[in-house]
Amino acid sequence: MSPQRMTTEELERTMRTLEPVYELVRVVDPSITQGQTLTNEGALGLPHRCYDLLSKERRCKNCISARTVAGQCSVSKFEVVDDNAFFISTRYIEVDGKPRSLELVQRVDNGTLLSDNDGDSHATSLNELVEHDEQARYADDIPSVMSRAYLDEGINALSSGHVALMRVMSVIQPDSTAAQPVDAQTLKIVAASALTHMRTADTLVRYADDTFAILFESIPAHLFRERLAQIRTQALKAVQRDGTLPAIDIAIGGVTQEGLVRDLLVRAEQALVAASQVTRRIVMHEDDADAMPIPALVGVPELGQHERHLDALTKLSTVGVFRHAVQELVDLLEPNDVLHVAHMDIENFKAFNRAHGLPEGDLLLVDLANAIRGEFAEDLVSRCGVDTFEVATKADDVRDRIERLCTYLDSHRRGVAILLKAGVYDVRDPNTDARLALDRAKIACDSIKGRFDQTVCLFDGKLERLTTMQSYVVHTLDEALASGYIQPYYQAIVRSFTSRVCSMEALSRWVDPTRGMISPADVIPTLERCHLIHNHDLHIVDCVCRDLRNCLDAGEAVVPISVNLSRLDFELCDIFEQIEDIVSRYRLDRSLLDIEVTESTFDDSNTGFHEQIERFRSAGYEIWMDDFGSGYSTLNLLKDVTFDVLKIDMQFLKGLERNQNSKEIIVSVVNMCKRLGIRPLAEGVETPTQFAFLRSIGCEMIQGYLFSRPQAGLHHRSGESLVMESLADRTYFESIGRVNLLSQQTEEAVSPTNGDPELHGMPLSIVEWNGSRVEFFTMNEAYQHYLHDKGYESVENAQRALNNNAQVQSLLQQIASGREDTSGAVRLVARRGPSIAFLFSPLHLELEQGTG
Repeated sequence: MSPQRMTTEELERTMRTLEPVYELVRVVDPSITQGQTLTNEGALGLPHRCYDLLSKERRCKNCISARTVAGQCSVSKFEVVDDNAFFISTRYIEVDGKPRSLELVQRVDNGTLLSDNDGDSHATSLNELVEHDEQARYADDIPSVMSRAYLDEGINALSSGHVALMRVMSVIQPDSTAAQPVDAQTLKIVAASALTHMRTADTLVRYADDTFAILFESIPAHLFRERLAQIRTQALKAVQRDGTLPAIDIAIGGVTQEGLVRDLLVRAEQALVAASQVTRRIVMHEDDADAMPIPALVGVPELGQHERHLDALTKLSTVGVFRHAVQELVDLLEPNDVLHVAHMDIENFKAFNRAHGLPEGDLLLVDLANAIRGEFAEDLVSRCGVDTFEVATKADDVRDRIERLCTYLDSHRRGVAILLKAGVYDVRDPNTDARLALDRAKIACDSIKGRFDQTVCLFDGKLERLTTMQSYVVHTLDEALASGYIQPYYQAIVRSFTSRVCSMEALSRWVDPTRGMISPADVIPTLERCHLIHNHDLHIVDCVCRDLRNCLDAGEAVVPISVNLSRLDFELCDIFEQIEDIVSRYRLDRSLLDIEVTESTFDDSNTGFHEQIERFRSAGYEIWMDDFGSGYSTLNLLKDVTFDVLKIDMQFLKGLERNQNSKEIIVSVVNMCKRLGIRPLAEGVETPTQFAFLRSIGCEMIQGYLFSRPQAGLHHRSGESLVMESLADRTYFESIGRVNLLSQQTEEAVSPTNGDPELHGMPLSIVEWNGSRVEFFTMNEAYQHYLHDKGYESVENAQRALNNNAQVQSLLQQIASGREDTSGAVRLVARRGPSIAFLFSPLHLELEQGTG
């Protein structure tokens, strides 16, 4: 075909003639991938990138105009943008001796070109201009679908690796149950729908009256069948959406083999015959056993599983469609190309929903989605989770764009500490798996969660090493469990007023024979992400119970041991029944095993979690909350769930000696625990100053390096001289531990109350009396100051005075015998054989009559 040759002036006249008919008319120079349209004055305007024309998915290396010039032929495509359909056609011309593509864009309605109504004369003049016989190339009445004659004309020279035949077999009319012949309008709708899921390089041919041939120029083999299923499903829905035809039946036969198209079509016809006989299937040549079942009729329940192309709330692409599109972009990468994939996550979005309600949360998601769409208008964007988004772009300023989105979200926080975090991975290799690239972007995003100094993280060598370690963890987990590489290490928990070990925490440690100690930070999050954490946690529980049984059989003293459970443990298995089986197998009392969970365990999506926790409590296990204060909703949990022990996050202890606010917070937490009947435990205690403060405010239990580091084995604790608390003494000491040394009255100190006393108002101490002698267990700071004001130079002097005072001894004897101290100065707290614990207030000092 000879190209139409013209000057620039002739081209401008031609374009002005065509402009009223088409949505857009322009001339494209493919050598620089730039196009020109007419200005208001009628002259050609300044160049602009060709992919800015209509759709964000236009790619210069595969653009329709470039192919037109390269092949010196006409090329057309059907495209949907923002729910509007367009037919784009090109004509090869030469302008002032240079090859150019004349590109014409028409809006399409139900498969009919608008120009058919009032623009036939212009279309005819254009055909005459380019000396091209439209009827010979395109199928009658179906825009952008090639004719069988066009296919046959070049079929001996065409080669491919992916060919399919799609037959519209029957139509069921609204008022009939019998199948009807396929009409022209249905074929138009099916063709238009199929073209929306085909690329510029692909070809759709009217192969027979009711059959289309689909020729894919290049597509990954693993996506071929999925693309056919997508084309079929969308065609079914497109007919239903028309409102006149509720159901059709489509069969597809495909073949994936390199060869001449004429040979592949023969095999595709064989597969199509099989597909026509076996409904609800796409049949691949000689691959029927592995065919993909899909719905045959519009309206069946399964159809919804294949057609979620747009997120219902944000109207962004769904994750499945998005990732297929990203893979196509990756497959087409050229040398020196870089595709940036980003994963964005709204941190603390649940708190926003709790504060403002789900409707406001949805509005925030829509606003952010629109902002993302605005920043990445020419790129692929998806909502991949409740509050997560993904982007694929070639823009070099991707970090700046994300930073602007972070600023945008910050302006919409409305008093809630929500933050936008993002991870970016740069794809340079066209052999990269898109899923792997997006996973790495997510890893980069997750690595900066909880940090306020960084909003965007690039996946780098450090994260690469982390990813390698995580891969090692997943693939060697079974071997590590079976070989005993993963074992519990035990850290002692001491009772503050006795300094005896009252409990232990089992901490998982992976000691690998080749890699040494693998950090729990590499193990636990990885196993949670891969849904393998329950296997790990149940292994630790089994090891703990085994160690307890061995100690008991050897006649050694034991204390209860707490084990950490993940939120996913409650979803991936019946964790209660599993632990019950282990405890029963080792013949242990349930009081020896405490269940420790973090605030993050209480996920809003797991509505039955509270009931599962209550199963443990009802069976006799204690429930401990770990890392209290590390999240945003801990206080809210305390009103809904009953805890036995609350572990104060170690971050509160950092800088305790210098930060008065930290002290006040800890005092408030301990006081709250005592008033709610919860035993407080401070973790991360490292200095004597921290310990003295915690003991003085009545924090019952202490955990930290000051007393013990995690070590293997229950009793092989080198360098430690800790004494184990006997199980017989546990009830006695726990009763003493329930005393609130921050109360203002002795009555409130002994029994939890709903009052609101001042935290530092009443000097109080706890003493133990064996019938003749008094010994101080602990006292608060107010009591220490009171002793100093009374002239006692030391606690020992005050203790000696009490033991030498007959009136005090007589009072203690009377209370021990059941008489109440009407003055309220002394309260009996607990008994253990001959030993009795009393709570003292300052009034008892008046009994001393000045003795000292």
